[in-house]
Amino acid sequence: MRIFIAGFGCEVNSFVTARATLDDFALHCLYREGAEPRMATPTNGHSDMAALAQAGGHQVLGGTIAFAPPTGPLELACWQALRARILDDLRAAGPVDIILMNLHGATLADDGTHCEAVLMDDIRHLAGPGVVVGALLDLHCHLSPGLLQSCDLLVAYKHYPHTDVAARAGELYRLALATALGQVRPVMEMVAVPVIGAFPTVRPAMAGFVDWMVEMEGRDGILSVSLIHGFPWGDHEQAGARALAIADGDPAQAQAAAEEIATRFWRQREELALRPIPLDHALAIVATAPPGPPFVLADGSDNPGGGAPGDATHILRGLIDAGVQGAAVGLLHDSETVETAWAAGIGGTFQARIGGRREACSGEPVTGTATVLALRDDGVQRHCAVETPPLPIGGAAAIRIGGVDVVVTEGRSQTFSPDVYTELGIDPLSKRILVPKSTVHFFSNFVSITDRILYVDTPGGIDLGFRDIRFQHLKRPVWPLDPL
Repeated sequence: MRIFIAGFGCEVNSFVTARATLDDFALHCLYREGAEPRMATPTNGHSDMAALAQAGGHQVLGGTIAFAPPTGPLELACWQALRARILDDLRAAGPVDIILMNLHGATLADDGTHCEAVLMDDIRHLAGPGVVVGALLDLHCHLSPGLLQSCDLLVAYKHYPHTDVAARAGELYRLALATALGQVRPVMEMVAVPVIGAFPTVRPAMAGFVDWMVEMEGRDGILSVSLIHGFPWGDHEQAGARALAIADGDPAQAQAAAEEIATRFWRQREELALRPIPLDHALAIVATAPPGPPFVLADGSDNPGGGAPGDATHILRGLIDAGVQGAAVGLLHDSETVETAWAAGIGGTFQARIGGRREACSGEPVTGTATVLALRDDGVQRHCAVETPPLPIGGAAAIRIGGVDVVVTEGRSQTFSPDVYTELGIDPLSKRILVPKSTVHFFSNFVSITDRILYVDTPGGIDLGFRDIRFQHLKRPVWPLDPL
């Protein structure tokens, strides 16, 4: 078999002012699969599928892999350039039997285009009806009818945090190969669920839902099922939850499975959704708790992994105003403060103006005298997926202001692990409170040191309470915004 493999995506947040450029892709992940293996990581979907195809003796024709960190919509020139590059790669590959795309699924251009839907439609027209076309999706995608119609197979991650990328890539590859060999005839059906929110599978109710859903596979002709959580901070008419089922040749079976998933998800939505608590409530819980391991106060609304600026000061200011001692915050994106801290040197002091620079939702800068605790430009942190190599933290400074330790970074990065503190000389176990800027992906590494984890409700680029978000394109009514 001749198998073309490429990738594209950026989780786009419609409610930030930043725009994605070609530089954002070039600095993060922009290469041709197979041509620059130094860029490939052990588990990233496209490389997993390429490795499986090569192990099976098939010819892999590598296309462009283009991913940028979550941010605002793509500049039109950026989107058109990447679209053309991937399509040119496919043309250059010549006749192929299978096309496998590693996509995010929530990429929006500045004009509102749902990029993956357009790209897959282009690919289908180029490939023709006889080629098997499949795509791997982040469960935080926008699953539109156009995306469904252009593909023979769509498989989404089942877990959030995304610790099953390799497994889902393998699932897609095996289904695509079986389709090309005539062993199965996949038909897909989708059912929309009028729900938005965050649904972590590290919580028992959602983990149980996934286990129940997986049991459907292999029965009654069902080849694969996926629950699309959607990405509501990407303001698109197709944002929201979707139940997807693939059956072997029988649309009625696929429809029934998708409807069963959708019905149960709707019925359990209150139990499954992450509902953060106000900061003052969280601090009251901490204040009355007995001694023990640190509390995690997750700053999910300012999660750079969802396109937020990573420099919001709401929790930092709340800790200082409450006179909290023994807290550590980070990673907080503020290159100006890092530069000033490096100039002051370890042990030096300076008049700080921390955070609150990037977006209106960032809040006001925190000001005061800061002491430099540590400086480092080679620190790393573990990812939530154990197969992923350590991630560089980049230029960073640990500073203390108002009794709170803050790890400030030049770059914008989600907090995945307590390593962000230890790498800067802060012992997380010595703290009463840890504040990672992450919604869910921090969980698997932090739970190894504490089970006292609280999700805090604050304003931010991915405001989990949807209090200040003004949707323009989201299809309404939808829970929890509207009475349903």
